[in-house]
Amino acid sequence: MACPAPVLPGAATGTPGAPGVPVLAGLVQPLSVPEFLEAHWPTTPLAVHGPRSRLPAPLNAPCFDTPAAFLSTYRGRVLFGRGSRGPRAALSADADPAALYAMGLTLYLPDVEPLLPESSAFLRALEADLGLPAHCARFTAWASPETDGAACHFDAEDVFSIQLAGRKRFSVIERPALRHAMGSQFGPGIAPPPELVHQVGSRLPEPDEAEFIDIPMEPGSVLYLPRGHWHRTVAEADSLSVTVAIAAPTLLDGLLVQLRDTLLGDERWRRPVGGLPGTAKAERAALLAELPALVARLT
Repeated sequence: MACPAPVLPGAATGTPGAPGVPVLAGLVQPLSVPEFLEAHWPTTPLAVHGPRSRLPAPLNAPCFDTPAAFLSTYRGRVLFGRGSRGPRAALSADADPAALYAMGLTLYLPDVEPLLPESSAFLRALEADLGLPAHCARFTAWASPETDGAACHFDAEDVFSIQLAGRKRFSVIERPALRHAMGSQFGPGIAPPPELVHQVGSRLPEPDEAEFIDIPMEPGSVLYLPRGHWHRTVAEADSLSVTVAIAAPTLLDGLLVQLRDTLLGDERWRRPVGGLPGTAKAERAALLAELPALVARLT
């Protein structure tokens, strides 16, 4: 079931397709897009506030007016738990989200895009505004009953958190725990993924309680949070928000693609592992010795 078309008091700033108005402008105003890209993307958090009606059209769909309205419409996977008590959660493909919400559970709802006919145009326009390739951004939603929320963690994706109904409070550390974090979400009580260990070594990052700042979120508030920043949330009234999560490709991703494509042309790199240990060791040493010259030719 799709959300009904939004009924707005006039044209919404940043509406996809509005002549000359990028989608990103509707999220970061009163900053201009160049100001946002210069001062904030992709390293520095930004919070902006204003009426929800100023946001791009998909975010003004009536099904976002209350948590109950959205949960009665949503059909998709549900991740649920007592978010304020820790990271543990359960995933269901057929649970009734309204019933789980009535039990006081926070819900993470990843299948938002089928509800919004304009979501694809919105995401493709946002990617273009940020200079990113298509299909690296996606919509998700969070519904938290009053007093619950999300436990302390940092993400490995850049996010725009957009408050649509109710109120919640973000607590954020402006200094990143891990700048340009890659891999997956991490926080106290979460087993560190291998990617994290490679990025930080043996000393895992820990949040500093003294450095958290509070950011109140009302309907229409937008928080841009780069990957790697500690944060937590608590709903001060039944809360519904959507997140645009951006898994932007990194320089490392580009390097590995080019390097693999280059090495595929050499049959020695396509050789299956195994065989006589001494012979394989000598061959691998010779191949490694050639790598610096190959890397130097990459663009």
